[in-house]
Amino acid sequence: MKKYVQLFIVMSVFFIYAAVANAAQWTKMDVEPTYAWNITFNSIMDEQSFLMHATLRDSSQNVVPFTVKRNDRVLTIAAPKEGYIAGERYTLVIPTAVTSVTGEPLAEEVVITFVIKEAVTPV
Repeated sequence: MKKYVQLFIVMSVFFIYAAVANAAQWTKMDVEPTYAWNITFNSIMDEQSFLMHATLRDSSQNVVPFTVKRNDRVLTIAAPKEGYIAGERYTLVIPTAVTSVTGEPLAEEVVITFVIKEAVTPV
């Protein structure tokens, strides 16, 4: 039952429809600098297809390198080794060109925008 609840939560987040560009969009604030994204798909995705087509950019549109690992239907996108920059906004775009291991394309583009938690300085 717990697995179904987790799946429902993850999938509902990714399928919040936006009226623009026919893409599932999600925004998350106050993300930890070392946060790893665990994205659950309804089929097993091809890691190489993901690396070839998905992009991660900062607010200046600079490409941010990332690594991805697959565990069944979950792809984990690790934070950069040095971590994300505090206060910075990043956008992860997963286009329909990303395919499953059987060659099926993603049904719709997914856009995840997130802002890294500001560093707290002691007073």
